[in-house]
Amino acid sequence: MKGSVRMKLLVPSIAMLVLCMGVSSYFSSQKSAHEASQVLVGTARLAAQDVSKNLDDMLSFVCNVLALESGNERLDGLLTDQGPSESEFNDAVKLLKKLVATSNLISAARVYNTQGKCIVSDTGITNIDVKDRDYFKKVMTGQTNISNPLINRANNLPVCVISTPILRDGKITGALIVGIDLSPFTENMIAPTKIGEKGYVYLVDGNGITVSHPDAAQIMNLDISHFEWGRKMLSTGNGSISYAFEGHGKTAVYAKVKSTGWIVSAIVSEDDTTAVARVIWTSSMVLSGVGVGLVCLILIFIVNPILAALQKCVAFAEAVTMGDLGNQLEINRKDELGKLGNALSIMVEKLKEMVTTAEVKTTEAEQQTRKANIAMEQAESARRQAEEAKREGMLAAAGQLEEVVSIISSASTQLSAQIEQSDQTTRESAQCLSEAADAMNQMTAAVHDVAASASSASSMSEKTKANAEDGANIVRESLQSIARVNDVSMELKKDMTQLNEHAQAINRIMGVISDIADQTNLLALNAAIEAARAGDAGRGFAVVADEVRKLAEKTMTSTQDVGNAITAIQSSTTKSVSGMDNALLQVETATDCAGKSREALQLIVSDVESTAGQVRAIAVACEEQSAASEAINNSIEHVNSMSEQTARAMNESARAVADLAQQAQKLSALINEMKNG
Repeated sequence: MKGSVRMKLLVPSIAMLVLCMGVSSYFSSQKSAHEASQVLVGTARLAAQDVSKNLDDMLSFVCNVLALESGNERLDGLLTDQGPSESEFNDAVKLLKKLVATSNLISAARVYNTQGKCIVSDTGITNIDVKDRDYFKKVMTGQTNISNPLINRANNLPVCVISTPILRDGKITGALIVGIDLSPFTENMIAPTKIGEKGYVYLVDGNGITVSHPDAAQIMNLDISHFEWGRKMLSTGNGSISYAFEGHGKTAVYAKVKSTGWIVSAIVSEDDTTAVARVIWTSSMVLSGVGVGLVCLILIFIVNPILAALQKCVAFAEAVTMGDLGNQLEINRKDELGKLGNALSIMVEKLKEMVTTAEVKTTEAEQQTRKANIAMEQAESARRQAEEAKREGMLAAAGQLEEVVSIISSASTQLSAQIEQSDQTTRESAQCLSEAADAMNQMTAAVHDVAASASSASSMSEKTKANAEDGANIVRESLQSIARVNDVSMELKKDMTQLNEHAQAINRIMGVISDIADQTNLLALNAAIEAARAGDAGRGFAVVADEVRKLAEKTMTSTQDVGNAITAIQSSTTKSVSGMDNALLQVETATDCAGKSREALQLIVSDVESTAGQVRAIAVACEEQSAASEAINNSIEHVNSMSEQTARAMNESARAVADLAQQAQKLSALINEMKNG
């Protein structure tokens, strides 16, 4: 039992602790790995932005230096048709050497004329022709440009070219071109930059060719445009992407160099985040193991005293079950186990008291048993004497009871017959009352229907009255509207008459205008004849006369058109006046009809009021009849209920009489037995 309790306490506790520790360690390691990944990605983003900005600043610095030096007066003599003098050549070489010394990125500096021929260089070599190079073509358009990296044939390392035009009086006279060696940039910026243990930074040009990388074997050999993730980097310019390369998971955080369009990519290796997670997991498991060990020791230290106290309680209880009540249980604890020990001790003391009491009660019970046996012997003797006396008394009483039973049987038979007759009469009365109640219910329902119909008819009469009154109001409003239409029609007739008069006046005026046009036409004709007689002297007058004649003809034509329109207006006006007269006649007819309708509606209202009064009287009478029918029906139902109660009482009386007769028969049989026994 000891081992069992210990295992039941320790095993679940330790198992739960181990499970919680394991789950906590797992999630802690996962969370830490995620946070480590975020930290590494953040570091990579800062590295990419920092390298991109530094490269952009260095290239911008070189561009600014070139722009400044391209205006140096010592370059003026180099680009003349006569060529430079020896002193001018030497000064230019010194200038270019000084330019190369300004930055460790500049590996060479040269001045070219507009034909792409090298005029002077920092090394003194001039047999170079770059007229077919893209960067030279661009600089000849006036653009300062930075070329994509190329392989330097001297050392097989990538270089790029920065070109700026030399301007004199707004005209391009040549170009100042420097070579940028990317090796120092790789050594100073790319190679030392680490992202975790296996992360690194590299640089690609706008076409995806790797131009700077910690692994020299990748320079100018790795083309990221061949990969989907590389094409995404080139198209977006800034951002991050996760991918697998050479069997390893990687996350690239990249940033674009503003001045060149190149891409600086900082790589975070998943191996670093996995290693961090592994270290955290191992540390967590070690700490969890130590914690579990400590907890086990603590549990054992706590459980052992508890188990010892429980063992004492169990041993004490087993001794009590064996009948040994003399042991003492000593548990010096103030917790629940101490209370349990005290309770067991008190229980044993109570058991001792109960055993003593039981022994005393047993002795008393034995004494009472002896007394009871003596009393039972005396009672048996008395019983035998009582039976003899009872037998003699019962024989004497049996004769008297026989006479009483005979009388009861005879009375019960007569009473039963009377009850059956009363029950039959009661049932017939109840049936009649039930039929009467049904008839009264039907009559009450019919009266209710009549009352409802009367109420409905009354409501319909009220609605008919209201509709008739509404019709009368509508007819009255119609009469008013017809009167207004009559007034408007009269005014319109007057206006039509005035319009006809005005049209006639216009017709008269048009007649006068037509006459004037005829006279004008005649005068123009006469003037034309006189002008013809006058010859050349009257030719101008003839032209005027002809124009006057044409105007007169147009006037006559217009006058005729206006006359036709006036005639049409007069005709329409005459028809309108005639139609208005007919309309006035129709209005008068409608007025008479509306008046008759109003009188008819008033008669309908009067009849409906009379009908409504009669219907209301019918409804009141039906309601009174319905109330009386309901009262009669209630009385019949009450009488019917009383009859049913009476019938039930008669049935119960019949059953009681039958029971009495049966009891009399049993009593008679008992008397016979008493006589015989």
